[in-house]
Amino acid sequence: MECEFDKVLGKDRIRSCSVINKKKEKAQIKKANSGKNLKKIFSKAQEATLEGAVGKVDWKSFRPYGPVKGVEVWKKVKVSGGPDLTVERWKLPAHLGEPARVLFEVSVKVPLTEEEKVSQWLAGLIALPENGGDQESETKTRIVLDHFK
Repeated sequence: MECEFDKVLGKDRIRSCSVINKKKEKAQIKKANSGKNLKKIFSKAQEATLEGAVGKVDWKSFRPYGPVKGVEVWKKVKVSGGPDLTVERWKLPAHLGEPARVLFEVSVKVPLTEEEKVSQWLAGLIALPENGGDQESETKTRIVLDHFK
């Protein structure tokens, strides 16, 4: 299991964890992404972790969101005065009455001891008040899930 904290400017940080199974074949994952045999891509440990977090799971009710194609990622972007950034550009297609949408995520990984200082620096860099101001500040995950729901 890999865990980290995610923080959106102006909001509290949240813990984000994932259980990764690198032994699954890409063909199985593609089939699951199409909505078929989803349970087969999860290990017993992953199933137990999920059910421990949310309770009994109806695997037949799961459905994939997306796809989101054409995601562009730039890593180790050098910016004066701060740590290297990761920048992602996501193009969400029109979907069930939702218009097409483009979103950018600017992120940085730092120790918790640097969170406040780097949050202030990043807010200034992207010209956003540290508290989020009137701008919509949400996680990329939340925006993508809301788009495809």
